[in-house]
Amino acid sequence: MTGGVLFVFIDYTRKLWEPLKWLTEFVAKVQFHVAASRRVFHVLDTPTGVSDAPVAIELPIEPRPLVIDRVSFWYRAGHPVLNRVSARIEPGQMVAFLGPSGAGKSTLLNLIMRFYDPTEGALWLGDYDFRRIRLADLRGHMALVGQENVMLPVSVAENIGYGLLGASLNEIEEAAALAGAAEFIERLPDGYGTLLAEGGQNLSGGQRQRLAIARALVTHAPFLILDEPTSALDPDHERRLIETLAHLKGRRTIVLVTHRHEAVAACDQIFRVEAGKIVQQPSRSTPPSRPIRADASAVGG
Repeated sequence: MTGGVLFVFIDYTRKLWEPLKWLTEFVAKVQFHVAASRRVFHVLDTPTGVSDAPVAIELPIEPRPLVIDRVSFWYRAGHPVLNRVSARIEPGQMVAFLGPSGAGKSTLLNLIMRFYDPTEGALWLGDYDFRRIRLADLRGHMALVGQENVMLPVSVAENIGYGLLGASLNEIEEAAALAGAAEFIERLPDGYGTLLAEGGQNLSGGQRQRLAIARALVTHAPFLILDEPTSALDPDHERRLIETLAHLKGRRTIVLVTHRHEAVAACDQIFRVEAGKIVQQPSRSTPPSRPIRADASAVGG
């Protein structure tokens, strides 16, 4: 064998190795995606614990008072997470549920979004028990901004418009202005057409949070619900976000769930939550009242 033939043989062997390696790993790679797909469909096929009552009513989306009426909730019998919690929130108010981690604030938020139904007591939207309202209409009243918000690798406008199918550019720009996001968006290279990196990594934490608020506002939902909105922000971005929320007061009913006292300075009502109970609330708040429209105990979840 000449040196040239040996060189060509080694080169061909090297080129053959990668396809053979890929072929031997193919089954393992496919099994990984098969397992992931099965998990996705398992989650999608899991029945929800909350569904529409057989006679659920349609409810037009408009500002309404929210009443939490002696609500108790537990995941396991005998271990209450919330214990006879009551509050009343009027349209246009900015209120906060303030307390340490594990106090029951996030559970209360889940009840307000009706991810769960209370074990005892009831929540009312206007004159209607949550369990009598069609689920789509109830959640159409609520816009939730979480601690971590998904930013898609598409344009800024598309990220905001994701909150409302078919949202016009005017609606997107108006929501961005209300959320205090228009100023930094207009400084971006392509404005509302600027493409975001995966997870919005080319924006700061405060900018991502204001985009999430704009996405919530574009839905025109009367309630803006924020779960620990300042927990991952530095003091400067926290101050700007608090100013944004204060500016929105009166335009939306704002519900803050937080452990930071700095975030609640502009609130009309502050409900302090400890060990599943509201232990303090301002004297100027309206005492919770139960609208007489239906017997809550008689309504199916």
